[in-house]
Amino acid sequence: MAAITNGTPRAILRGLQDLSGRIVPPEREEIPIHLPKIMLMAAWGPETMQLLGGAEARTMYGDETFDLRSQFANHQTVLHNVIAARANKTMIKRIVPDDAKKARVQLALDYSTATVPAYERDVATGKFRLDDQGAKIPIDGTDYAGYRLRWVLREISELGAGVPSDSPNSVNIDATPGTVMPVLEFEVPHFGAMGSNLGFRLSAPTTDSAEALDMDLAEAAQATIFRMQYVTRPDALASASAIVAETGEQFVDFALKAGVIDKYDI
Repeated sequence: MAAITNGTPRAILRGLQDLSGRIVPPEREEIPIHLPKIMLMAAWGPETMQLLGGAEARTMYGDETFDLRSQFANHQTVLHNVIAARANKTMIKRIVPDDAKKARVQLALDYSTATVPAYERDVATGKFRLDDQGAKIPIDGTDYAGYRLRWVLREISELGAGVPSDSPNSVNIDATPGTVMPVLEFEVPHFGAMGSNLGFRLSAPTTDSAEALDMDLAEAAQATIFRMQYVTRPDALASASAIVAETGEQFVDFALKAGVIDKYDI
């Protein structure tokens, strides 16, 4: 009972207690009386100890890890499958060979100086005018000093070692030496060949894109907005599908300029 010491009329708000639903008591993690420690060769997954059930283990390490016909199968695989078939949990430690590698790639920009032609534009929209074949229409005799650029994706052995280098295949038709400038580097989280089935799609959306550019963000940031989508596939012959971000979206917009935050604080 509340002790009311003031006779002045007022509302005393103690909140509501909804008894329409049952309160779910917290449950402790159940540790089996017999908890085997299994050392597995795995296609994928962390190297730290994991307490897992059968379905959880397959999600973390991949179905191929527990296939007795796969390259990862050994006597420990058989032990795990027998225990998991009886709904028992196991403590799993992934063993990684000394020669295992992580998939790593570097996204670099290959650029060189060049003479760039001018093209006709529509006065009303400012967009390039196209001919019957869909090609841009050059303005005869009008050229500018500029750059020719292309994105280059190449495999790397370690992160952070990329430095500018001469272009092996210059994109400049004038044969001016080009430069390859590292921009972004990517590394998968775990060792294993499954890393080769992860990838990304990089684009720079415009107002005409299917998912249009957020012009408010671009103007506020005063920077080019890029769009990144990560993808995965079950094997090399399968089509890739998008990995959904924590925000529930299939892609993330970002800028290479430091400190760019959108209106959703992302």
